[in-house]
Amino acid sequence: MKYTFKIIIGLLFFNNSFAQQIDTLKVIVLSPYKIEVADNYLTEYNKLKKEILENRSALKEQKTKDKQANIEEFNKQPDYTKVMFENELNFYDSLTIDNYVATIVREYIAYRLYKPFKIKPRIILVSTITSTSDKKQYSEIANNKKNFFIINFPKMKFYKEKGELKVQTNIELYSAKTNEILLSKDNIGLSKGGLTDYPMCSGDNWDCAIVNSVYPNLIDVLRIIAEKNAEVK
Repeated sequence: MKYTFKIIIGLLFFNNSFAQQIDTLKVIVLSPYKIEVADNYLTEYNKLKKEILENRSALKEQKTKDKQANIEEFNKQPDYTKVMFENELNFYDSLTIDNYVATIVREYIAYRLYKPFKIKPRIILVSTITSTSDKKQYSEIANNKKNFFIINFPKMKFYKEKGELKVQTNIELYSAKTNEILLSKDNIGLSKGGLTDYPMCSGDNWDCAIVNSVYPNLIDVLRIIAEKNAEVK
């Protein structure tokens, strides 16, 4: 019952907005389902968790100020761009180290589906909803929408090896049209900066370990979504 309620609340946007735009590409990025933290990283993990909780309101405030400072340009944006901005803004209220990966993946996918794929309109949202690797649960989230994809992280693991932070992330891509998991891959990320084609982290920090744990597979995610979207047109 709790899971169903979360789905209803989390997906009200899809039921009430752009309802007539059946062919509009929609992607929802879920929050990780299972988080494992090794004993040798637990102290640092808890410290980071506390820091993010203490600073997330300031992050939201700064993003709001940036919007107001450029309000004329913001108002010129199409509705779907405004919706994605507000979605990301509101997600900061729930931001943790555990779901940080979801917001950076949402931003990257939204940007790269336009450059270079030129897909618009497109609605790429981040959600606090979590799910196991389960097509039935994915189908419930999709709610009979056809040009709809789910990006999920069924499992993440934080650990240290030879004193270096490593993050292992399982990423999945689900298509509502075919009711298939089109991609399911694991990758291990190191805390090294400068390994992406788009600025997603800075320095050799924990956020780079998270980014690098998913980035190699995002290229395939983008390609698959773009190809499937073209089939709808």
